[in-house]
Order: sequence, then structure tokens, then C-alpha cells
Amino acid sequence: MSSVETYPRKIGRKKPASVVVQTPEGMRISAETESGAFVSLQAVGEFAGRLSLCDEIERQPAPAVGTAATKTQDLTHVLVRDDRLTEVSEPSISRTASIVNKLALEAKTELEKITNMNKTVKEAVISKLCAIGELALRLEESRSGYAAGLEREKASKAQEIAALESQQRQTTELQLKQCLDLAAKKDTIEKEVKATRNILGFMTSQKHYNRYARR
Repeated sequence: MSSVETYPRKIGRKKPASVVVQTPEGMRISAETESGAFVSLQAVGEFAGRLSLCDEIERQPAPAVGTAATKTQDLTHVLVRDDRLTEVSEPSISRTASIVNKLALEAKTELEKITNMNKTVKEAVISKLCAIGELALRLEESRSGYAAGLEREKASKAQEIAALESQQRQTTELQLKQCLDLAAKKDTIEKEVKATRNILGFMTSQKHYNRYARR
């Protein structure tokens, strides 16, 4: 669990209050995985919830949005010391985790634009975090549905291939049988032709002609 430490103001001297979020070692290790990007949202949500204990938190002015300092800085700021919500490269995590991390960064940027925490900003942060959670769930559901669709399509294709193979096998067997029948008929015809030729040869021979001529 994260801990929040606040320091009261001294009379006659305004000292910025600081909020320190400490992350357990086990959670920091899990954040290095693809699922860790979503786990990091819990820390941000807990941080936003604990801000209700401090209605006004003064802090040092942050760099203007869009500057090089803002783009390159990570979320290990003095307000939130949590190395899980840092900008990471696209190949290191999945696209879903990248979108979740981007929305978390946008939520933190809006949080740093003001010097006093009020109800409006708190609602904006909570709204962003809710959008992050909903988006992650929708993407996960969509990915699961897509995977299930691929499995169904794969099974359907396998059935189609099996049916085609069975049909092709039956066609091949039928054609082979027809070829064997034709070969058998050919042999029979050849035998009949040979026998007919032998008879015709015997009937037209000179010896046979002389025998019948004497009669």
C-alpha cells in the first residue's frame, strides 16, 4: 500500500506541502511487465483519493505543457514518487498498456497545471482514471473476442479442409475404379479381336479353301 505524508504549514511562513507515494518493491517489479502498466493505475487512483485529505496543496510551478522539460520528465516528481507511471517505448509494452499509460500521463499533466487542488480538478482526475479503466477493460474484452473469433474461424476452416479432402478422396477412388474397369474391358476386347482374327485367318487360308473345293 502507498503511504501519504503531509507536513502542516508554519504560522507566518508558507511551506509547500509534499505528498510522497512510496511503492513496494514487489509492485515495482510487476510494473515492468505488460500487466504492470494497468497495476500502476491503482497507485494513481489511490493518490487521487488521498488528496481529499488536503484541500489545498501548494507546489512549485511546473514547466509549461509542451516544453522539452515536460516531454522528457517522468512521473518521479516531488508530488508522486512512483516510477511505474513513466513514459515507455512502444516495443517494450503492448499497445493496450501504452494507451493506458498515455491516459495516466495526461491525467497527471492536468493535475500539475494548477497550484491549488480543488473539487473540479479532483473530479477531472477521477474522470480520467475511470476512462482509463473502462478503456482497458474494453480493449481486453475486444482482444478476447477477436481471439475467440479467430479460433472459431480456424475450426471452420479445418472442417472445410476435411470435407474437401474427403470429397477429393472419393473422387479419386471413383476415377481409379473407372480406370480399372476400362482396362479390364480393353483386355477383353483385345482377346475377342485376336480370336476373331484367328477364325478369319483359318477360313481364308488356301488349305481350307482346297478342302471345301473338293466337295
